[in-house]
Amino acid sequence: MKTVKIFLVVAVMVGAAAYVCALEGANTAAAPKQNNTKDAAILPEVEETMPKLIGRLRNAKNDQEKETIFKTASNVRPRSSKDADDLILLLKATKSPLERSFALEKLGQTPDEPTLVTPFMRALDSDDRELRIVAIRSLHRMKATGALPRVRRILKDYSVMGFKTANLVSKTKARVILAEGAEAAMFLAEYRDTEGLNILVDKIEGLEAGGAKALGLYGKIALPKILELARDKKMKDYGIGALSAIVDRDAEDDLIYVAADRTESEPVRLTAVHALAKGLKSDKLIDQIDEAMRQKKDAAILDIASVACFARKSDKAVKILVSILANLTEVSYKDKLRKQTIISELGELKNPLAVTVLEKQLVDSDTDTRQLTARALKEITGKEYDWQSPR
Repeated sequence: MKTVKIFLVVAVMVGAAAYVCALEGANTAAAPKQNNTKDAAILPEVEETMPKLIGRLRNAKNDQEKETIFKTASNVRPRSSKDADDLILLLKATKSPLERSFALEKLGQTPDEPTLVTPFMRALDSDDRELRIVAIRSLHRMKATGALPRVRRILKDYSVMGFKTANLVSKTKARVILAEGAEAAMFLAEYRDTEGLNILVDKIEGLEAGGAKALGLYGKIALPKILELARDKKMKDYGIGALSAIVDRDAEDDLIYVAADRTESEPVRLTAVHALAKGLKSDKLIDQIDEAMRQKKDAAILDIASVACFARKSDKAVKILVSILANLTEVSYKDKLRKQTIISELGELKNPLAVTVLEKQLVDSDTDTRQLTARALKEITGKEYDWQSPR
C-alpha cells in the first residue's frame, strides 16, 4: 500500500512538471511574436545619419560595396550645416569618382533652409568647379541673395575661349564649364541683377542655349539688348532664343509692338508672338487682333493673326481663326496655302467651334484642300467625311 502511494505521488509530480514545461514552451513560442510586434511599433530601425554613411563609404573595400551603400542610403539627406560641411570635406579628400558622385548628389538634396546657406557660400570659393555648380544651384533654390556678388564674379570669370578650347579636348569638361556659366547666369537673371545682365550679354556667345534662356528671363529690362542680338546676323540665334524665353508680364506691350512691327524680320516677329502666346499666355494680343478685324483695318498685327491664335489656343483665338477662314478670298497660291494652313491648325486644335466653317470647305474646288478639311473634321468629330468630290 505504501508503494502504491509513492507511485501515485511520483506520477502526479511528473504530470505537473510536464504541464508546466508545456505551458512554458507555449509561452516561449508566443513571446517572440508578441515582443516583435511591440518592438516594431515602439522601437524603429536605427536611422542612418550622414556622418555614419560617409564613414561606411570611406571604409568600403571596393566600388561594388560603395554602390550597395548608395542604393541603401537613397533616402538619407543632409540635415544640418555640419552634414553639408562633411560632404564638402569628402569631395576635397577623395579621388574616387563614386564618392565624388555621391557627395555631389547628396549636396544637391540639401533642404532649402536659410540655416544651411553658409557651407554653400564658402563652396563658391572652391577650386572644384562641380562643387561650385552644386553650390550655385543650392543657393538659387534657397533664394540666398547674399550670394549674388560671388555668383556675379563667377560669371565674369567665365571664359568663352576656355569653353571652346575644352570642347576640342574633352566634351565632358566643356559641359561642366558651360554648366557653371549657365547656372550663374540663371541665378542672376532670377533677381534681374543689372550688373549681371551686362556681363551675360558680353559672355552670351559662349553660354549657348543656357545663356539665351537666362537672358530671356531678365524680361523687359533686357529686351533692347535681346532685339539688338536678334538683328545681328552673327548673334541672331542667341537673340531669338532669348526672345522666346521671355515670361515677364511687364514685357507684354513691348512684345506686342515687336510682333506688329513690319520693319522687324519675320523670325523676330513670329518669336515675339510665340513668347506672348505660350510664355505669357497673352489675351491682350488676341484682343488687339480681334479689334483690328472688327475695324477691318489693314493693321500690321493681322499679319501674325493666324499664328498667334493657333499658338494661344483659347476659344476666342479659335473664333478668330474661324472668322479668318470664312472671309478668306483665294486669289493667289499664297492665299491657298494660308487657307490650308488654317484648316490644318483648326484640326489640331480640336475645337468644335470650327466644325461649321470647316464643313463649308468640303465644296472647295481644290482636292488637297478638301482632303485636309476632311482630316481636320475627323480630328474634331471622330467622323469620316467624303472629300473625293465637291458636294
